[in-house]
Amino acid sequence: MRIFVPFVICFIALITFSNASELSTELRNAKADFTAKNYDSAFEKFKNLADLNNFEAQFYLGEMYQTGNGVEQNTEFAKSWYSKSAIGGFVKSQTALAILNYDNGEYQESLRWFRIASESDDAAATGWLGSFYMSGEFEEYGLEQDFELAFSLTQTAVEKGDADSFAPYVFLNTLLSFDETDFDFSENIEKLNFAINEDAWLGQSAKQLLEFLIAVVAAKSGDPVQELVVARFYNNGLTLKLDGYDPEVEITIIKKNVSKSLYWAKLSANNGNADAAELISELVILDLISGNQIAGFENLTKAIENECDMDFACAFDKVWKYLDVSKDGNLSLAEISKFQRVLINLAYVESSEEIKLEELTAANFASILLLPIASKAIINSYDYNNDEVLQKHEIFGDAEFSKLVGINAGSVVSGVDFSRLGNRLNEQIEKFLFLFK
Repeated sequence: MRIFVPFVICFIALITFSNASELSTELRNAKADFTAKNYDSAFEKFKNLADLNNFEAQFYLGEMYQTGNGVEQNTEFAKSWYSKSAIGGFVKSQTALAILNYDNGEYQESLRWFRIASESDDAAATGWLGSFYMSGEFEEYGLEQDFELAFSLTQTAVEKGDADSFAPYVFLNTLLSFDETDFDFSENIEKLNFAINEDAWLGQSAKQLLEFLIAVVAAKSGDPVQELVVARFYNNGLTLKLDGYDPEVEITIIKKNVSKSLYWAKLSANNGNADAAELISELVILDLISGNQIAGFENLTKAIENECDMDFACAFDKVWKYLDVSKDGNLSLAEISKFQRVLINLAYVESSEEIKLEELTAANFASILLLPIASKAIINSYDYNNDEVLQKHEIFGDAEFSKLVGINAGSVVSGVDFSRLGNRLNEQIEKFLFLFK
């Protein structure tokens, strides 16, 4: 009896091994037929194996039904086979099922399977999740736009070899970490070239960014032509447009920066590039009129957001200090006019795809002439002690003043849109100009 039991166990193990070996051989033969496009033979082998609950064979059947290779295309059959395999733990089927659900608009189920596959270290699923955080398309499902998390996920996907994550990785790396001194240009240029050559996701959109990175490398070596290329990039900025989204998704990768543009244009001119002169002349005046002003507004907005925490008194105090150029605690006619003039220039710069120097100069000149009229009206309306300046106590929280200047309690605590305020003032100027015609 003692001899018989081990014998039986060994016999069963031998049969099991033999069957497993045969199934493995059959699966290899089926995959070889599939690769050779012998789809009829491949389908028959995969079907036999799938009926025996082979998860990889079920995946291949799902793919054949999804693509219509060797069988009539049938999305429902594809989904059925993918589901069986995915539930069995076959990671490729989990990702394929997630993509199929995504294409069918079943987003909640799609996200569930992407997460499951990503947790099983599937590179493609991790890359897809990164793209969702990059675009912010699934905010309603709890995936708010988060560039740092998107970068972390795409980085992981790239390390695991997901081709479609290479271009997003570089876009996000540039957006978050670009620095002309510490940035790893070689690595990022290599990844963009790979994405373009593989025609991977965002590969075609990456050509401009690739041009910029290559130009910076050459410019740092003193190439005057490429220095001007870099200057033009900084003058225009670089925006990534993600197609197929509603509403359209646009992500600023390189911010428009007049000061940096001027720096590189001057280097180009100093190194003998005569073509840089025209850009320099435009940038010098643009920097004088609006460059520092835009930076000032950005700093003011950040200070309100970071330090005031929805406190109106705090936010009002910061706006007041910004307006009070002379730092005497009062607002004069000149200070109110200057603030409104800066708003108009900012609105023009922010809303124009191409900044025309003559238009910006004209807007500045018109505002110099006309805005003191509006500013005088403001002072006359709220200067209760008739000293021709405004004090805080005269206007703090006053709704009518808020309407005239464009800043109210709601806007200062939730974030001041200075560009929008400038557009409103532009409309006022147009009304003034109409009266003089």
